[in-house]
Amino acid sequence: MRDWLSNITMQHGTALAIAGCYVAVAGLSLVPEVYRPRVPGFSDAIEHLVAYLVLGMATATVMRPSIQGPVLIMAIVAFAGILEIGQKLVPCRDASLLDFGAGALGAAIGVSISRLVRAPQA
Repeated sequence: MRDWLSNITMQHGTALAIAGCYVAVAGLSLVPEVYRPRVPGFSDAIEHLVAYLVLGMATATVMRPSIQGPVLIMAIVAFAGILEIGQKLVPCRDASLLDFGAGALGAAIGVSISRLVRAPQA
């Protein structure tokens, strides 16, 4: 009983942490530019690539293996697209096809890495 409860608690905690990552990415994407922290030496595209790579890896790690990688990638890419479109509504922010592409690439790489690492050994 204790192992089962511990496993459920760990799964819920992990899912909550990843949901927090999505909220953080959304928040940083939708605040005015003056409130957005910058990573020195990194362009917007690199920031997007890294953020969505981490989201892709984390999401693919906790999702059931029965959910296909391309489905996860499309869901994360859709999230990135919605946030880029949402930036058009934020003062001093612009939607960028380059940032969207970097996010999409990061999501694809992150999900792929996670699925390769998690693949059953033959």
